[in-house]
Amino acid sequence: MKKITLAHGAGGNKSRELIEKVFVSRFGNPELGKLADGAALNLAEGNYALSTDTHVIEPIFFSGGDIGKLAVCGSINDVVVCGAKPKWMSCGFVLEEGFDISELERIADSMAEAAASAGVKIVTGDTKVVGPGQADKIYINTTAVGQVMGKYEPKAPAAGDKVIVTGPVGQHGAAIFNDREKLLQNSQLVSDCASLDWMLGLIEKFSETIKIMRDPTRGGLAVVLNELVGGSSCGIEIVENDLPVTEATKSLCDLVGFDAFYLPCEGRAVVIVGSDAATDLLADLRSCEAGKESAIIGTVLDDARNRVSVKTGLGGSRVLTGTAELMLPRIC
Repeated sequence: MKKITLAHGAGGNKSRELIEKVFVSRFGNPELGKLADGAALNLAEGNYALSTDTHVIEPIFFSGGDIGKLAVCGSINDVVVCGAKPKWMSCGFVLEEGFDISELERIADSMAEAAASAGVKIVTGDTKVVGPGQADKIYINTTAVGQVMGKYEPKAPAAGDKVIVTGPVGQHGAAIFNDREKLLQNSQLVSDCASLDWMLGLIEKFSETIKIMRDPTRGGLAVVLNELVGGSSCGIEIVENDLPVTEATKSLCDLVGFDAFYLPCEGRAVVIVGSDAATDLLADLRSCEAGKESAIIGTVLDDARNRVSVKTGLGGSRVLTGTAELMLPRIC
């Protein structure tokens, strides 16, 4: 590995290799070593979660949102899947000279609305301006801090646990690709970009039975599932017919040969929960408007190979690797 490639930013094995070789080897500590969406911070007055993310999406305005909404929701969601209620956020901007201030105001409005809706305060920030051609309009970094709720603490999955996804997968990746390429006109392809703060009460309620959570962004569901069983003695079997995917996303996948398992989401959570609580958690998720299409999609199995497999609709089986097979740079 001598040069950065687009694959290093796509999630999956290449991203993990870069992070471990360059950053973990130098910054290494127990919190960073977990390679989770955020870090749990054990303080005297309680447990907190911290997450930071940088957003370089293109186009900056897309079906279902814009870079500002994405930046706020992205960091909120990383804290939520750490079992924490997000409270504060910082934001940093890199602006290209010549960027239209009216577009910046539109983005700032989106950020303010998304933060206020989730009860989050943007309390500090920074702005830098670079010359023409030295950036692409606008890049945004956001960092969120939240307090861990209830008795939630991530635990390794165990055989028999159930895998739940909180809504249709792949919508963000499908929408961004279609916006770029203009393939399907007048389609229903809209990003799922949204905050997961609606889950907070349920996370607290089920904090002792939820094993671990992730939001399937870069690399999509396939990469996240591989991360969740990596290093354990378990694998996962997904039932393809139980996976929620919108007809619009299916249409795009059929048209260009994409696999919905590898398409990014920006408003979904993957939850592994003990089998005894799975049905109750699913019912509560579905009782929320944002989670009405939640589904139990698979089961954790004893498997020392850590294999993630899919039971197909035709009765066969295929393996989902941890490699981000779909190359969609600048998706978030």
